[in-house]
Amino acid sequence: MDERARHVTAAATLVLATPVSVWWAVGDVSSKGFDDLDYMVRPIELPPVVEAVVGGLAVVLVVVCAAVLGHALYRGRVRREWSATVLPLCAAGAVVGAGWRVVTGGGIGANIGGGLVVLFGGPLVVALIVAAAANAWVESRR
Repeated sequence: MDERARHVTAAATLVLATPVSVWWAVGDVSSKGFDDLDYMVRPIELPPVVEAVVGGLAVVLVVVCAAVLGHALYRGRVRREWSATVLPLCAAGAVVGAGWRVVTGGGIGANIGGGLVVLFGGPLVVALIVAAAANAWVESRR
């Protein structure tokens, strides 16, 4: 694999692993001590071992890919302008990962946090993706 392909793979893996690592790091936000919880959206049921392995692997991938890209930026092997494409996509992934935990958190009564995620998180994710796409378009023309 040549250097450019390695950097593109690292960037894509970083963007894809960020929501999973944030989802795992946030953890279950359901109310504790109640028998019958209400859900805005029911979470996907995963065994704790699977959740730990997937989340831990995602965190390792984020750290390794960020290190590869950081080293490439430091050495001047990647143009810094492309950071304005990768970072907004990572931020959007972080919002999605944390937002999924909030929306799927069980509680008693209305899920106010879930409503706020839908109200503010959705437009924020769209804005971040549009900003990243615009930057990618501009950078691809240089």
